[in-house]
Amino acid sequence: MKMNSTKFLVGDRVYLRTIGTGGFLRIDYMWRTADLSIMIGEKEEWAKGYGTEAVRLLLNYDFKSLNFHRISLGVFNFSKRAICAYEKAGFKKEGALRDGYFCDSRK
Repeated sequence: MKMNSTKFLVGDRVYLRTIGTGGFLRIDYMWRTADLSIMIGEKEEWAKGYGTEAVRLLLNYDFKSLNFHRISLGVFNFSKRAICAYEKAGFKKEGALRDGYFCDSRK
């Protein structure tokens, strides 16, 4: 079974600079599945639609070019902008992971 990952840069076309990354983790070509990963790291670029557009382009690539069947992702419940971008792209909540992260050795 071949599994791997791929990454892309998310850029600003006007200023020609990288503002984040996106891609797929745990790609399984046999089952045609992958996990979506995206991060807009430049805080001043948040809430400008870059994440929404990057998710749309990544999904278009995966479903249409690679003919994948299922894309999944994980998101923290406090990441409201990300959740909004994922819902705009058609993602549906299927479950919740309790105590899924630690910060400074605390839940």
